[in-house]
Amino acid sequence: MALEIDGKLTKILPEQTGQGAKGPWVRQAFILETKEQYPRQMCFDAWNDKADALKKLALGEDLKVRFNIESREFNEKWYTSLTVWQIDKIGIVPLTGPNAVNRNTTTTTTQPQERTTQQTSRHVENNKVEDEKINEVEEVITPEDDLPF
Repeated sequence: MALEIDGKLTKILPEQTGQGAKGPWVRQAFILETKEQYPRQMCFDAWNDKADALKKLALGEDLKVRFNIESREFNEKWYTSLTVWQIDKIGIVPLTGPNAVNRNTTTTTTQPQERTTQQTSRHVENNKVEDEKINEVEEVITPEDDLPF
């Protein structure tokens, strides 16, 4: 299950490291506070390269966090974790990834053309005709009957 949430980075917990069957791992937990009427704090886990990305962030920054929720049982107790798979700063356009801005494109702008008097008078006449049609429709739609609805 993939979810996303916006909030403010309020705390970065101590880094944990270890050695697994696939090699060394790094886990960094952090606290994100939502910006709702009643703010909620949530603890997320960032693993390996995502933990390294947290080192570049400052407390108080606004983030968009995409994460998965996972629960597992151990000794008849259930544990739930929020595992991050993407962290973005809010208000900054990403330079890499699927939402990246293509900086190699060029945009051109053109100056608006001035209307001639003939175009302006035609525009005014079209608006008058549209207004008359609207008034006709309003008269048709508003019947005078005794229906309760």
